Amino acid sequence: MVLKGLALFAFTTLLSSCGKDSNDKDKAPAQNAPPVASIPLGLTSTSDNPELLGSWSTECKACGYSYCQTKLEMQAELLIWNKNQFADLSCSKELLQIRHIGPYTAEDGGIDSVLTQTHMKIENEDFKTAAEQSLSCGFNSWPLKTWLDVTGRNCPATREKGGVWSNLTVPGKALVHAAYVLEGDHLTLEFSDGVIVLSKESQ
Repeated sequence: MVLKGLALFAFTTLLSSCGKDSNDKDKAPAQNAPPVASIPLGLTSTSDNPELLGSWSTECKACGYSYCQTKLEMQAELLIWNKNQFADLSCSKELLQIRHIGPYTAEDGGIDSVLTQTHMKIENEDFKTAAEQSLSCGFNSWPLKTWLDVTGRNCPATREKGGVWSNLTVPGKALVHAAYVLEGDHLTLEFSDGVIVLSKESQ
């Protein structure tokens, strides 16, 4: 699934010239970090198949210079897509997590979702350094192991010590559609550009 779009963010601060330090130009730039993310409340979703509710995940697979696993959380109110990157084939050493969130409708063998938020969490020190040096998503400060809101941001690809941070351009809203086939604890999702198979973790 490719998300396309770009939102511009502007922040203007008015400073008084009174008492301004003449050496301000030599000072390090202020720390500029993404806002801490939170799961939205009050969303409304509908489903004609309660068996879809719960957590689903793909197998851990190689993806370029790292390993990836996709997780899907279908709650009563919202859907959460988790795209996670790891340093090992068992997907135990986390590098980066990205989640897309929005309400959904699941009926007649199809899932439609309006993804309205994208959050990112850096788990690895090398990824953190690379992100800060490249001003990825427009920020020069990234706390570790904290979900941050990057909705509407352009986050260029970064590679650091075996890990690849994929290009991510996040619109304020993305529409997703998939046909689904549910067979026991296996969920197959058919998108316009591919198919993924997930296994149920819990309900």
